[in-house]
Amino acid sequence: APPLAQPASTSTIGTPVSASAPSTLCPDATPPYAVPQNAAWKVAKQYAPARIVAAALEQSHDDKGCIWPAALAPFDAWLVPIGDEAIVAATRLEDQLAEHGLTGMVDDRPQGPGARFADADLIGVPLRVTLGKRTVTDGTVDLRVRRDGSEETLPVGQAAARIAELSRELRPR
Repeated sequence: APPLAQPASTSTIGTPVSASAPSTLCPDATPPYAVPQNAAWKVAKQYAPARIVAAALEQSHDDKGCIWPAALAPFDAWLVPIGDEAIVAATRLEDQLAEHGLTGMVDDRPQGPGARFADADLIGVPLRVTLGKRTVTDGTVDLRVRRDGSEETLPVGQAAARIAELSRELRPR
């Protein structure tokens, strides 16, 4: 199978292909001449957003799935609440993240925690936050960095600020 990311091509379709198209630069010109391929169109085609994303994910993945670069990730944090009380805490944390200018995704699907953890790894959001029984009893959350698997437990009150700090560290300067 061809690679997801293809190197930029310097070839051009040129006049032969555009000559077969009905459009011409000036139909009244003698003789009418075809419009050659526009250089700006070539650049837009070669560096399309889908190719940039494909190249980033091809370079950044493991056997569990994608590892989104923080600058391209669809969400800054993937919040996994375990239990009904934790859903309220996850929603509150999502709002606190929004105050920091970050986006959070609350994964409140009925699947078990293992399936949701596996999906979080497969999708590859940079940070995963687990809110469970300890969130309710001890007031702590577990934070995991997708790229290196490092984990830390921190108080709920400091979670949004720590996630914002880690998100800044994960972005290129």
